[in-house]
Amino acid sequence: MADHGAIRILNVIDDHATRTHVTHALEHYNMCVTSSDRKGLAHHLRQNRLDLIILDIRQGRGEKLDLLPEILSASVPVIITDDHRCEASDRVTALELGADDYMSEPIGARELAARVRAILRRRGRTRAAAVRGFDGGGFRFAGLTLAVRTRHLTRSDGTRIFLTNREYALLLALLCRAGRTLTREYLLSATRPHQDAIDRSVDVMVLRLRRKLEAGPGAQRNIETKRGIGYVIEIAVERFE
Repeated sequence: MADHGAIRILNVIDDHATRTHVTHALEHYNMCVTSSDRKGLAHHLRQNRLDLIILDIRQGRGEKLDLLPEILSASVPVIITDDHRCEASDRVTALELGADDYMSEPIGARELAARVRAILRRRGRTRAAAVRGFDGGGFRFAGLTLAVRTRHLTRSDGTRIFLTNREYALLLALLCRAGRTLTREYLLSATRPHQDAIDRSVDVMVLRLRRKLEAGPGAQRNIETKRGIGYVIEIAVERFE
């Protein structure tokens, strides 16, 4: 009988041996694992409550990475896996597109389970920090509204701005501490489950987030750079319940 309180994982790995290994590894740590191919992914996103997806990109790398926006729009964190032949550029691309973590073979059971739990702990802490005292609330700033419960960012005319998981975590960290300069190290910690990320990736994330926030008519600069330190939101931010 399934433990309905267990962490629910969707295993989207094409290679049978690797899929079986990952499933057994996570089940050993009392996680509930369901396997699927890429064609069944949309069904699982609609029908099932998922805590995390493991997506392997060794075959059809481009097509697999194209699935990330659909996954991220459902607010499900993702660990990307690949074989030992992957290049650094593949890892960077996956992370910049919004994947929460990246692992290459050989995939150790204990490490994989630890990474899954680290991602879910961080997501829980980030959300708790934002919603403490006003479940379902959010932030208003510069003609934009961020709803914490749905993770939707919208303009005053109702247009939604799509954010990856990492961009959402970055914006939430800045809004929760509006007026305070946050270091790159702090923002790395807030947006990545591990500290082995490329240092300049924070600058890339901020650049992409700025472009999205400032794309509309009459938009103003939201995130300021503090040279040699980090980033800050200095404009007025209203927190609502």
